[in-house]
Amino acid sequence: MNQYSNTTTGAITDVNCGTAGQITRIFTVPTSFIVGDVNLGVFLTHTYRSDLRITLQSPAGTMVAIMTNTAGSGDNLNDLFDDEAATLISAHNGTVTDPVTPVPPPYSHSFRPTGLLSAFDGQNAAGTWTMIICDSVAQDVGNFSRADLYITSTSLSVVKTSSVISDPVNLSNPIAVPGAVVSYCILMTNNGTAATAPSTNVVINDLLPANISYVAGSMLSGTTCAGAATPEDNDTVGTDESDPFGMSISGGTISGTAASLAAGGTFAMVFRVTLN
Repeated sequence: MNQYSNTTTGAITDVNCGTAGQITRIFTVPTSFIVGDVNLGVFLTHTYRSDLRITLQSPAGTMVAIMTNTAGSGDNLNDLFDDEAATLISAHNGTVTDPVTPVPPPYSHSFRPTGLLSAFDGQNAAGTWTMIICDSVAQDVGNFSRADLYITSTSLSVVKTSSVISDPVNLSNPIAVPGAVVSYCILMTNNGTAATAPSTNVVINDLLPANISYVAGSMLSGTTCAGAATPEDNDTVGTDESDPFGMSISGGTISGTAASLAAGGTFAMVFRVTLN
């Protein structure tokens, strides 16, 4: 588990959602790895915690509601938000004042957030994660003290390779010039041991740069780059989505899905683009 902390304190002013006064804190993840699980700890004082709205956004732009005007009329927040917790944050005892000492971690309680932190699973962790805390109801105020972002890496690894298939000028030695056709392969591997549970509901998303165009009908899936031979039909429906892999394109994003990928298993996505 990787821990990223932000201890830049700040005043939680009254009715500040959507203003410059809301608390914005970032966590910088310097290295690339695939997210397997995310938890968030938040420590703050506030005299009526259900005034608060807290969100967390990943580097990919996915936003999850941590809590939205819930958790009762009690004071303060000293809680770890975890999808695997037994109780939803909405069930936090409204009369309980969360302790302000000792300073966490560890956090005094653990709750499931309003949204699902699993929305981040499968994304690349590297980059800037952004947490926003704001007060949306009049009268009560408080102070932010710290937050801790916990990210567990999955056993999955992803490698992307490319090769130029043809270009409009060179016949025997094609190069990447405008008009060239390039083949890409994205290979995901589950590096777990035999005792590792399979990774389920695996999703790969690859954003195509603005200067290339997808070649319609070129998607192939399989277990290796060289052996990818199962045609995929560009959309998210049909029998090709369960054989056992699926691929699709929406806008400029290529997506791949695998219902399950056992330890040692691989999933290859092959497709072609034209350089503009």
